[in-house]
Amino acid sequence: MNQQRYGKFLAAGAIILASCIQVGVALAAANDFKVGDWAQVFHDGQWIAVTVASPLDSGGYKVNFLLTVISVKANSSEIRHYTPTAAERQAVIDLRMAKERLEASAANIEQFLATQETGEAKPPVGGTIGAKVSGSVNDFKVGDWAQMNSGGQWIAVTIAKPLDSGSYYVNRGASVVPVNADASDIRHYTPTPEELKVTAETAAAKSKLPHGDTLGAKFGTREPAVCPNRKGSINAATAKQYFACDSEGVLFRDTLFLVNNLVVQVGSARPFNYNLDSSSQGIDTRAEVYDIRGSYNSYQCGPQSTMLNDFANTHNCSKFLSPTAQRRLARTVRAFFLSPYAPIVSRERTVTSSDVSLTLSR
Repeated sequence: MNQQRYGKFLAAGAIILASCIQVGVALAAANDFKVGDWAQVFHDGQWIAVTVASPLDSGGYKVNFLLTVISVKANSSEIRHYTPTAAERQAVIDLRMAKERLEASAANIEQFLATQETGEAKPPVGGTIGAKVSGSVNDFKVGDWAQMNSGGQWIAVTIAKPLDSGSYYVNRGASVVPVNADASDIRHYTPTPEELKVTAETAAAKSKLPHGDTLGAKFGTREPAVCPNRKGSINAATAKQYFACDSEGVLFRDTLFLVNNLVVQVGSARPFNYNLDSSSQGIDTRAEVYDIRGSYNSYQCGPQSTMLNDFANTHNCSKFLSPTAQRRLARTVRAFFLSPYAPIVSRERTVTSSDVSLTLSR
């Protein structure tokens, strides 16, 4: 019965994929697809979303079309680039999870039948499909802890939305995903102290998020450094200030860059050296140049979004360590600037946005 039900689920997912319309179409060459890429193929007078199943061979591809794999010529009239919608990506994830459940269920059934004749047969338990779970699964409330079955493994989650039409939405890490209100898909769970610690950390970080129409509020961090002018003399304090101003802000796409724990040493003034300094645009060749070195931590933070859960909105920064960095501080025709020179950078971890909160020192 479970296999029949999951078979219907797979078919329903295929219908979802088949109903995809032309969203995110990109015109480009049809011979540069890689395995796993999204595309659209022209079928029965309409463009259908697919994923590439095999690399280019003899002028054609094999693509995943509904529940089958078909061949298509590498011709722009038959296949084209495509950016999938969030719903299409989720449909593929749901199909993959259903397939894993089917495979796990079949393995459990075969194991049960194989041992039945010896008298050692036992029903599958503990983190596998068909686990016998006591109690109702229709009584979860928002915020409750639970475990959801993902490919035969039970994953700790919290309830994000109440029961609706036979399913819940749950917080799984940074994602909010649906799960059926079925004992084979979700069960009650008592969280570990470490899991409760993460929850408390998330709540504390959320309470510190700034509000208002500012960059800090948009990204859930303190405001980036601003230098009204750069006319001060060159020393460790001003070099630190100028470095922060040049390193912070929305410097790439929709990403806020911040730094902290700056340690700066400034060398003695020296004349302009063409071999070392000529690559610095706008540099005043008559002015003195200062070599500086030090260390710092940098952060790259994504914006807050109502589409994300609390964990994602409070763990939206990646922290990078620069234990050894060298730069040059020079006078331009306008002011001072910092030009990067061979920084050594290593990524440490994903951190809460409160790590770069309004009170964080630079």
